[in-house]
Amino acid sequence: MDYFWFQVNPIDGSLRSFSEKYGYEYNIYNLIDSKRPKIISTKFIPDLKNKAISEHYRQSEIFDDLLIRQN
Repeated sequence: MDYFWFQVNPIDGSLRSFSEKYGYEYNIYNLIDSKRPKIISTKFIPDLKNKAISEHYRQSEIFDDLLIRQN
């Protein structure tokens, strides 16, 4: 499920239900920092200035809502 975080709303979507049922702790910044995806969506990320994002990603020149990993 972590790899498809951009498809589920952590506030009121499937991830919330899964979290409530199994006690899953969802921390998007830890996941991005540890999994280092090449591309991420800005949707449902409350703090784009978090260092897990700001130090490693730049906004796509083509798509405003996508960030591309730089290092």
